[in-house]
Amino acid sequence: MKLNSLLALSLALSGANSFMPSQSTSVAFSRQTTSSTSELANMIRADAEDFTFDQGQGGVRLAAESAIKISGDVKHAPGSASTEVNNLLRYTKVTEVDDSVVKSVMSKVGSTLICTGKGEELYKDPGETALKEIRLGPNEAIKDALVSAGSVGETGNIVVNFLGGDDLMFDEVVNALTDLILNLSPPTKCKVSFNSLCYTSFPNGSATVTVLSTKADSKESMEGAEKTVASGEVYFRDGKWYTVTEEDINTAIA
Repeated sequence: MKLNSLLALSLALSGANSFMPSQSTSVAFSRQTTSSTSELANMIRADAEDFTFDQGQGGVRLAAESAIKISGDVKHAPGSASTEVNNLLRYTKVTEVDDSVVKSVMSKVGSTLICTGKGEELYKDPGETALKEIRLGPNEAIKDALVSAGSVGETGNIVVNFLGGDDLMFDEVVNALTDLILNLSPPTKCKVSFNSLCYTSFPNGSATVTVLSTKADSKESMEGAEKTVASGEVYFRDGKWYTVTEEDINTAIA
């Protein structure tokens, strides 16, 4: 009985050992791995200089230094409004326009200021409570504007202009724009267009909206800032007027 047990144990151990690598195999594998690692070490060299990101690559600096404008139209009907983007332009600067010039141009072309408003964004940490308060600049701007908004009556053209710093989010502008048009409720045949302009020279965390009614083909005989104002594109912020001109379109390529 003991002899049979010893024979069975011997066979089991010999079978297990057949699956274990021999010493010569382990040494060969170790040499092969070391050789491969050495070859890779000879091929890969670390850069001795510190990496510095060039903001000029990929248009990063170009975008940061430009005023960026998204423009388009608003398709609307009673109880509904949808936004269609048709252009994106970069400008080398934003031009301040004197109050007297703005009023003079608007008077010449028959434009009317419907309303203006300013909004500050707010993110209030709920802390230990379940209350969280979030206010978005564009939404607060239209709320402020609607308080003193005049009647759009039989207006044929409306231009809505949003202005903010480089943190102005276009999706927030779209949501605010939709609410604004629904509240103003312009005539169905009224053409509504918009401009959303962001530029680093304006502070982050706030936005303004300026809404005008305009007449078609009212800018033909004008140039520069006056031509843009006549088209209805003018931005009011902190007691000053701003616009952008065709001459300042940034056509540089990254």
